[in-house]
Amino acid sequence: MAIEHIITRGGSFDSELSPPNHRDNGSTLTLIVKFHLYQLNPRGTDHRGSFNDSGNTYQIQRWDPGDWAVFRRRFDDTCERIWSRRLFLTPPATLPNLAELRAPGNDETTPFPYVTCALDVQVVDSLSESHVTIGCYYLAPDERHVFRSWIQRSSGRDRGRFCNRDFLSEPGFEGAVYQDFHTLAHEVGHILGLDHPVCPGNAMICYGAPGSPGYESVMGFGTNVLPAFAEPWRRRMGLHVGHSTNSGWTQSMTNPHYDAQATLDRLMGRAGPPRHPSCRPGMRPGPHLPP
Repeated sequence: MAIEHIITRGGSFDSELSPPNHRDNGSTLTLIVKFHLYQLNPRGTDHRGSFNDSGNTYQIQRWDPGDWAVFRRRFDDTCERIWSRRLFLTPPATLPNLAELRAPGNDETTPFPYVTCALDVQVVDSLSESHVTIGCYYLAPDERHVFRSWIQRSSGRDRGRFCNRDFLSEPGFEGAVYQDFHTLAHEVGHILGLDHPVCPGNAMICYGAPGSPGYESVMGFGTNVLPAFAEPWRRRMGLHVGHSTNSGWTQSMTNPHYDAQATLDRLMGRAGPPRHPSCRPGMRPGPHLPP
């Protein structure tokens, strides 16, 4: 079966696999999630109102057009900067479609092919065009309760609630401030099919122990990615290459093109030694992004 380069309506997102380039047989698999965001304003023409959620009453106000435009723009920018092009997949040498992951004219003497995991978050105006629909509140400046934004993958197209403060550093469940935590990027991870690092659910144990890799990851309370978070891309590659088992793929935070020893080991059938999880020499494992 030939590789399929574009898959639409494949669940909660679309995807596109780029052709491999001649330089290093690198392809890019982009998961495309289309969000329809809509305003949840006070009733009628009121500027201020309230709503109830999880036992709390929250004060909200009407969205200002400028604030709404900034929210939409920063939503996709924040999610892509935290998620996109920080994870990599390397196919097994026994993949039936392995030759198609090599650029035309390249053979076994060229670098082993790999796939960069990219994310494209799009905010669309059309409900029918979207994968996910989210209602968005604007919390009043004097509202002191922390609203926990949420997404439920199983609740149909209208899948969750966001608020205007989701770009800000938030008080954690234990009162500490996790300055690198971004609710929106975390919730997009759930749309991709990821759970909290330890277990599903919202109990503190599910986020991992403070200071652990899971706790400091985007699916915990931080912005770091872990190799396991490449799983949504690995599963989608199974659809693109028509190989349902899709076993043997390596999920990594290291770009194989910049790891010559690992490339040589793969070509020789050896497993390379573990390396520090950096994108390439001289780069930090993951950026610490502003809110």
